[in-house]
Amino acid sequence: MPFEAETGYVLKKLYSYLPNDAKMRIDTMKDRIVFWNPSRVQTANELDILLNAAVDQSTLTIQYDSQKETKERLIQPIGLYSHNGFWYCPAYCFLREDIRLFRADRIKKAELTNEKGQELPYSSVMDWIELSESEVSDPIPFTVELTREGVRRAMSEMDLERHVQKRQNGTGWVEMNIPKTELTYFVDLAWNFGREAQIIEPEEAITLMKRKLKDLLEKYH
Repeated sequence: MPFEAETGYVLKKLYSYLPNDAKMRIDTMKDRIVFWNPSRVQTANELDILLNAAVDQSTLTIQYDSQKETKERLIQPIGLYSHNGFWYCPAYCFLREDIRLFRADRIKKAELTNEKGQELPYSSVMDWIELSESEVSDPIPFTVELTREGVRRAMSEMDLERHVQKRQNGTGWVEMNIPKTELTYFVDLAWNFGREAQIIEPEEAITLMKRKLKDLLEKYH
């Protein structure tokens, strides 16, 4: 957690001022409630500097571990959010001249720079999430039919939950516009649902799904 030590200090300070009966009640509650996130081996060591840069709208040079190699990028973080046990950092990428989403545990090193930041149209991470959904660049339709279990699982996926439409019998579907560049990502999401989801459109997504199935079958021949 960013600022974990500072947060812990403040909580202990507040706890010390509580009356004894309130302390006893809190101590009892601690044994009855657990906040659980999936345990991840990967650690995100640069959360503090990413968050400080987002607050100050400073720029950073980062070493980012992509699929093929470690790359250096100049970025201006918008903020941080946590999802399924991972921390993510949406940021303006000066190389791409656009907003990119970076997984924080893949940022191996981050350093402040003197580079002037951009005037970004986001005052918070939620602004970015909401605006990025309404202002999709190069959009294509993405529709997925869902079983009852598929609906339940889609409601747990941040990128899908707002677009789930449910029928009276519990089944449903997802209908949304996505950036064409993110098609593979959304096909992978549907793939994880197994038989609980069926892609209806676009045709390119169905082709990608068939290719994944073919590759999987070939491994077992």
